Order: sequence, then structure tokens, then C-alpha cells
Amino acid sequence: MFIKNSDKTAIVWRDLLVSYRDLLSHIHFFATLFPDRKSGKVVIFAPNSPEWVYAFYAAWKNHCIAVPIDFLSSSDEVAYILNDCQPEVVFCATETQGVLNQALEQVHHEVRVFVFEEQRYDLGDYSPEEIDPPDTSETAAIIYTSGTTNSPKGVMLSYDNMLANVFAVSREIPIFTPDRTVLALLPFHHVFPLLGSLVAPLYVGAPIAFSPSMVSHDIITTLSQNGVGIIIGVPRLYAAIRAGIMEKINKSFAARTMFKLAKLVHSRAFSPCIDSAAGELL
Repeated sequence: MFIKNSDKTAIVWRDLLVSYRDLLSHIHFFATLFPDRKSGKVVIFAPNSPEWVYAFYAAWKNHCIAVPIDFLSSSDEVAYILNDCQPEVVFCATETQGVLNQALEQVHHEVRVFVFEEQRYDLGDYSPEEIDPPDTSETAAIIYTSGTTNSPKGVMLSYDNMLANVFAVSREIPIFTPDRTVLALLPFHHVFPLLGSLVAPLYVGAPIAFSPSMVSHDIITTLSQNGVGIIIGVPRLYAAIRAGIMEKINKSFAARTMFKLAKLVHSRAFSPCIDSAAGELL
């Protein structure tokens, strides 16, 4: 079962808290937008957001194939992917709608478009139905490569592919647990953050805290306010986190002095003092 019904917090988005029960109800509504599209393809062209999650799992609920697209893609890049995979449904955000409209001028088949911000519904009208995978050998998602050396290629991932990774980090080695909050920052159109900061934490029933941006202040604030225990990152992310921490340290004479002293003494026994100082700064 991909998502279980409970009152626990599933998503933290700025000041919004979405429980697992409400998450399932949101997904139920999004699934009703295209109820007769079974086994089709559903494109998501938008930045990370709760609505992104609703649309992704709505595709799985309807036994469709989810196709995430980088929200920074150009209209030509979007048109290429739409013509290549030929989806029946596209979800977008207001900020990506203009690029999508330009791309659709180059698309040669009918596509239904849903804009996240235009959806209006009463959550109480939609039951929190749990989501089970269909035949696990079926295709769950198509992830397009960056196209660095040629046109992007759509990589077909089955439910088995995804579950093998999820089981490895939740059952064989329990990295993801229900009590460890996960930071959602990297865009979900890459398979690493898709699995590590979305599918795996929701599978085990953990909270996901969304950072509003990759600005170091937003990252540090999200980490400290939500007690984040797992970060899915790349070098650029860790550089941004370090920059945010060092900026705060350098503004404090006491912290700056302690870090310089720590560098000189090379003592693990000194670490608790450093951790305490860093915690106060955060």
C-alpha cells in the first residue's frame, strides 16, 4: 500500500499541515478529474507543491502512468516530451501555464489541461481511499533524461522498480521510518528526489517538509522548524546549507571563536559544544 490512512501529518507546506487522511481525500478529488483515463499517461509540469503530490498519486490511483516534466523546461522541450509520450492529461501551475500553452501549439493530439490554482472543491466530499499498486510489473512512471548529448529519452519505471528501492531503504535498512521527517527540496521530476523525498517517506508514513526555495535561509528555516531527519541532496544543496550556517556563525563572535578553536584542537569531545552553538544559531 503506497499511502495509509491516518491522522498523522503527511505534508508541511509553509503554514499548511496536511494529514494523511486529507492527503488521500485530495488525491481522490484529483483522480475524479480524469476518471476514464485508465492506463493513459498523466504529465505534471509544475514546481514541487502539495498539488504536485495530489496529481502524481491521482495518476497511480487511476492506474495511469505519471510523467513529471522539469518546470524550468522551455516550450520546445515540453512540446517534444508531449509529442513523444502523448499524454491524455496535463497538470500545470499558473507559473508554467504560459510555457505549456506555447508548447501545445506544437502538439498534434488532444490533451486535457488542469491548472492547480483553478481547482475548487469541498474536501469533505471526497473519502480518504487508500492507494494500492496495481500489477507491480506495470509501468508506474516515465522519467525523461536531461538530453545532454541528444534528445531526452523517456525511461520507463515499473512499480517493481520503485518498490525495490523503497523496500531497500525502509525494510532491509530502515533509513526511512515513520518518525523521521524528510526535507522536500529537489524537484520531483528527477527519480532520486521523487523516490527519496516523496514515495519512500509517504510509504512509511513519515512527514514531508517542503522548503519554499533553494535559498539557504529557506532551507535552514525549514530544517530547524520541522526537525528534519533526512535530506535528499546533491552537492549544490549541501553547499547552500553550509553557506546558510556559516553566514549565521560569522555574524556571532562567540560562535565564530568556538569554530576557530575547534579547528585548532581537533577534538571530538569539543563537538557537543559546537553542536549546541549551531543549534542556537539555527
